[in-house]
Amino acid sequence: MFTVAGVAATAGDGLMVRKVTTRTADNYQVPCFNGISGTCNKSTVNFCYALVTYPDAVCSIFPPGVACSFPVEAGTYHAPDAFVTFEADWLAINGGANLSDLNSPLIGDYTSRTEIVSSLGAPNELVLGCIDISFTLVAA
Repeated sequence: MFTVAGVAATAGDGLMVRKVTTRTADNYQVPCFNGISGTCNKSTVNFCYALVTYPDAVCSIFPPGVACSFPVEAGTYHAPDAFVTFEADWLAINGGANLSDLNSPLIGDYTSRTEIVSSLGAPNELVLGCIDISFTLVAA
């Protein structure tokens, strides 16, 4: 599910992505990788840039009928059939993962909250939207 506030914003507002991804079994926060995958609290990825640069990771969570482009209309969207493609290098964090190993510690349930923020880190910081995702990483 993701929610976009009814606040006017343009690409010129420098909307940034702040994200926390947690493994639910032990509350382990997955480290940030490439500013887009994992926990990226001080991300340098511009939201509009992410839509264009990482379409496989971003656009796949948009529900049918909602354009994966900027601006995103205000509202709450549900996409129960959404998917995210994990790149092999994203799974190489901390020495890598062999997802064909059913005992891999990376296999399991995760939650991720992504916020689209104007003026990230400034006193007038404003969260304009958020994306909440629950997913399970399974053996290949």
